[in-house]
Amino acid sequence: MGDRRLRTVLREAVRQGHLSPGKDPAKDAGPEGATGTMATDSLPAPWSRGRLVVRRGRVSKAHARTDYLELSVRDAARSKEFYAAAFGWTFQDYGPGYIGFNDGTGESGGMRVEAEPAPPLAVLYAEDLDAVKARVVAAGGTLAGPEIEFPGGRRFHFRDPSGNELAVWTRA
Repeated sequence: MGDRRLRTVLREAVRQGHLSPGKDPAKDAGPEGATGTMATDSLPAPWSRGRLVVRRGRVSKAHARTDYLELSVRDAARSKEFYAAAFGWTFQDYGPGYIGFNDGTGESGGMRVEAEPAPPLAVLYAEDLDAVKARVVAAGGTLAGPEIEFPGGRRFHFRDPSGNELAVWTRA
């Protein structure tokens, strides 16, 4: 979808109340300040499947999203390679010991480079759980047990190349 069409869609989504306008009306007027998540059923491909995550007018169709997460990793380069391949994340290096990551909605966490990683458990959300599971395995992750079904959804746990265990869930 072109920028002009996307701006029109975001403006209409704000008008209909699907997205919130920005907090500063002077700076965030129109779609540039839009924030929220919206269904994409009425949009043309490639935006028509799932939901769009909109933060400060920027749109993401990342494979999975986080709210905020901090991981410790042994190998910064390998970890960045894994998360880029599995989830489409991008990175900002803040020196040799810390890397910020962006899941498409803004900086949502970071990775500390340490000899012995600490074991967090973060839960990510994805619209297409099976596709994300396949990407995790293809990128070098290992599944950590069977898929779990629960009221309202299902999830799987995996380990990244540094040994961090995470989970990804989706709605039923």
